[in-house]
Amino acid sequence: MTPLFTFICRQTLFLALTAYLFLPLPAVAQTSHAGIPTSAAESSSAVFSVAGVQRTDASRSVFAPALAQRLTDVAVSEGPDTRLFRTINNAQTQFKTSLFTATDNTTALIVVGVPLGCIIYGIAADDRRVLNTGVLLSASEVLTYGLKHILKITVKRPRPYEDLADVHVNNIGSADEYSFPSGHTAGAFALATMLTLRHPKPIVYIPAFIWAGMVGYGRVYNGVHYPSDVLGGAVLGAGTSVLTFALRGTIIDTFDRVTGRSTADEASFLIVPIDRGAMAALSIKF
Repeated sequence: MTPLFTFICRQTLFLALTAYLFLPLPAVAQTSHAGIPTSAAESSSAVFSVAGVQRTDASRSVFAPALAQRLTDVAVSEGPDTRLFRTINNAQTQFKTSLFTATDNTTALIVVGVPLGCIIYGIAADDRRVLNTGVLLSASEVLTYGLKHILKITVKRPRPYEDLADVHVNNIGSADEYSFPSGHTAGAFALATMLTLRHPKPIVYIPAFIWAGMVGYGRVYNGVHYPSDVLGGAVLGAGTSVLTFALRGTIIDTFDRVTGRSTADEASFLIVPIDRGAMAALSIKF
């Protein structure tokens, strides 16, 4: 079993676990006798989008009949990706809105801060292993976000709230122009995968992948990504980390040459004369 397949399976497991923990029973839209749609997911903070125009509950009484008819028509043609999106996005609660707004707002800080922190600590404490981890994390994130940008401007997929009616949108400022793939998810899974490859211990990969899964789930919950965007981001982030880890020797050597760091003290070779010959000892510091 290849490392890529192993870690993608592990990530899928943790993503499914996270979804199970946060996913309530599906909220099914219904239409009353008056033609006004009701839903178990409705709240005072709900935002509705009709033909690209967002409207709050204050104008709901005017547009509700037309919206109900449109939702009925659209539901027939919506695929599994959109149906799953609606199930997650309709499950709005105050706690989850606060939680996933926080994960959105801190993802970039964590994705940048952890690699930078490892590099700073590794240099200050002369800890080569931590330094190398920071270098590989940085390389993986740079590659992830570069490929993410290329995919976004190539695919040009609109955001869910631009194409669908009745979308709950939170923290819209965290969304750029295009939807596929999810950059937040890609960065989170790149970080979690590289940390797991460098430190394959449950105390590392369990919280790392639960956090990454929450980031991806939150992007759908906040109405800024489809589930397939999140899946694409997870595969992209995991793949770039596996590739970076496979090329770790070249990447670390390049970092040493660019920064002028000597690697002579990382290895030593000693020959000790003994009776009728000599003994050679090779020591390598990892």
